[in-house]
Amino acid sequence: MACAAGITLSYFLDPFFDDVAYDFMYRLHRPKPWRTASVVLAIDEKTLQKCGGIDGIRKPLAEGLRAVAHAAPRRWPST
Repeated sequence: MACAAGITLSYFLDPFFDDVAYDFMYRLHRPKPWRTASVVLAIDEKTLQKCGGIDGIRKPLAEGLRAVAHAAPRRWPST
């Protein structure tokens, strides 16, 4: 009789306790705020052709690096 009552009660109360448990666990482990760790700098074919091919890549690359510097990506560890 107790087993039947337990199964019946768990059928109705399980979603409630499940939600409460997940809410409690989420409150214990809040994710840290997102920070920029990396930045992708891409130079497309049109820009590469406009600067004179791979031989003229230095100027647009330097401009791109200046443009993404404000994101403050994490520096590569020095070896």
